[in-house]
Amino acid sequence: INVIGKSGTNQFRGSLFHYIRNDVFDARNFFDGAEKSPLRLNQFGGSLGGPIIENKLFFFGSYEGLRQRAG
Repeated sequence: INVIGKSGTNQFRGSLFHYIRNDVFDARNFFDGAEKSPLRLNQFGGSLGGPIIENKLFFFGSYEGLRQRAG
């Protein structure tokens, strides 16, 4: 969900996140048999916003990446 407002701030603000899910952390699935299915999932991103012209013009940008390998 993205929410956009008209106001900005004269300070730089941002955030980062990284979510990891691998087969090392998972229990064996009932249908896998003796071997677990391989899984590598990395979801990451961040955002940054701040002033371009003080009290007049602001910017905001964000990025989200997803890398998934499953067997």
